[in-house]
Amino acid sequence: MTTKDGTFLFKAKAERVPKKDSKKYANVKGLYALLNRKGRVVYVGKSGWSTSRRLQDHAKERDKHWTQFSIYQVHDNIPERAIRELEGLLLDLYKDGEVNQYNKQEDSGSIGSLPKIDFKSLRQDVTGKVVSAGAN
Repeated sequence: MTTKDGTFLFKAKAERVPKKDSKKYANVKGLYALLNRKGRVVYVGKSGWSTSRRLQDHAKERDKHWTQFSIYQVHDNIPERAIRELEGLLLDLYKDGEVNQYNKQEDSGSIGSLPKIDFKSLRQDVTGKVVSAGAN
């Protein structure tokens, strides 16, 4: 399923929402980021269907660390494993920052266990498109 703009993973978003408005997002499935006063991401998470509950839990645990959040709603047909993998990608991108101080989950998808790209086995075809070494 895709939206009018052609996205196939994400259905909608709400960015830099004040913490006090978290209850409005009760039935949202997707990814969210907690942001501090400066707008920097301090936590990345996922939610099956009750994002507002996750945000309320975070408010109890990390109240002083975040003041706003952004949420990215996925389409209903996106499986949980895909959401976990997207969360893993975000955690990997932020691995050297403040985010990992607060993220405690051990396994967020399979991004961390992916092998590195072997650039020696890649080549470009005549158009410049990268193809596998054995492809024509």
